[in-house]
Amino acid sequence: MLYRFLNVLRDARSHRTINQRLMSSLSEKDVYEEYRPSEGVAILQARKGYKPIMRQFLELTYLKNDPLLLANGLSNETDLLDHWLDEIEESLSVMAVDKKSGKVIGVAAGSECTPESAEKSKEVAARTIKNTNAFRMACLFADLPEKTKLFERFRVRNMFEVNMIGTHPDYRQQGLGKYMLLHLRALARRAGYPLLRIDCSSHFSARMALRQGMEKLSERKVTEYTDQDKKPWAAVVPPPPHSNFVVCFERLDPSLATFFKKPPLNSK
Repeated sequence: MLYRFLNVLRDARSHRTINQRLMSSLSEKDVYEEYRPSEGVAILQARKGYKPIMRQFLELTYLKNDPLLLANGLSNETDLLDHWLDEIEESLSVMAVDKKSGKVIGVAAGSECTPESAEKSKEVAARTIKNTNAFRMACLFADLPEKTKLFERFRVRNMFEVNMIGTHPDYRQQGLGKYMLLHLRALARRAGYPLLRIDCSSHFSARMALRQGMEKLSERKVTEYTDQDKKPWAAVVPPPPHSNFVVCFERLDPSLATFFKKPPLNSK
């Protein structure tokens, strides 16, 4: 059933192995049966070796549709996508698959974030991303000051970060993004992360996160995030309703319930 997307793997040496794993996983129960959009869709935890599939899918969905990337002319910057994919962990990511056709119709990628992640990410980006604007975009996502605020206010050493969510155009408006986010939240809880965070450059992803009970940490114009010289990391603000960058979080550790009762941070 999965031969339709074998071309996704033509540049990967592990074509047959990945295909066989994904085929067999379709006969298994979902990782979390209670978070399934329909009987015809399986949302599965990614396994080691699945990044070639994830890369091809996210190149055609996330990279081509994110408002911030589009506004700044970065929809073809695969170096930026590869940089972000190097940071994610397959065991902390999920894929939505159409059971009948075997077609991948959604990918949600997650990773661990620590106080040291920002500097490490920027150092790697400086070596691997050639396009200056793409490099600055990588720095924007790595250097969000809200990340530090969460570590400081909750006194935690790590958190789960939702890096990218992409859905196939033919399967949008069906709740796939929501269900994949719920799966990531369940994976984060299972792995013992105290916090979950998602940085939303799209109005729709922010709305989805808030509807699933996440809290808004901040909402600011994209150009208010600047480097040490006060120059905006991103030169162009996406048109409404995507003009603001929204950071959302959720407490996964019940002991954090009494923390951070302050209102969301604003641009002041």
